[in-house]
Amino acid sequence: MKDKLPFQIPELIGNGKPDKIFPYNWGIYRWIEGENAEMKLIDDVNKFAKDLAYFLTQLHKVEISNAPPAGQHCFYRGAPLSVYDAETKRAIKNLANIFNFINFDLATEIWDNAAKTEWNKSPVWFHGDFNESNLLVNNGKLSAVIDFGCCGIGDPSCDLVIAWTFLRGESREIFKSELRLDEAAWQRGRAWALWKALITIEESLGKGETDKTIKAKNTLTEIIKDYSLTTRF
Repeated sequence: MKDKLPFQIPELIGNGKPDKIFPYNWGIYRWIEGENAEMKLIDDVNKFAKDLAYFLTQLHKVEISNAPPAGQHCFYRGAPLSVYDAETKRAIKNLANIFNFINFDLATEIWDNAAKTEWNKSPVWFHGDFNESNLLVNNGKLSAVIDFGCCGIGDPSCDLVIAWTFLRGESREIFKSELRLDEAAWQRGRAWALWKALITIEESLGKGETDKTIKAKNTLTEIIKDYSLTTRF
């Protein structure tokens, strides 16, 4: 896969086996220069969005022989949204009784409409955790994509969440236009972002607000706003 992708990815240089001290497989990877992506580190966010789309486009072209299908190892990223239907509906119900900063009727509509669709093409590779903490920036530009622990083959819409968690306005539209997936895939991508934001906020109840929950609330607000502008009106 390494030679097929346009940006650096982790390169394994040593394997470790489980033992009594650390009962898991582990590995040593070659160091990649860069910092976790933040807007302040990026010279041109529109070019950054285009590079993200190009990386995913090339990832979808990589041969899938012997690749792991969506399943438990990747928390069912790449699988149909129905896997998380009950969890999402529960979170919406619980949060709607507490918060008034979001229209939870629209949240339900977003989820239900997306859940009616499925990936009806051949499975392709997905990263599974395509967010800014797994993107490295060097000299103001995207330099690497790391942490493929949730990768597999299936529906790639789970990798679209960055459109709502990180990108905004013009950069989001560039990401969409460059990636060229159908509207149903974008609906599911929005739903994946919705699910993650909802359960993150739900899990924080009674524990106080953190940077993680603030980001989840901002993402949730962005999802509803974007849906209202692009779908309903």
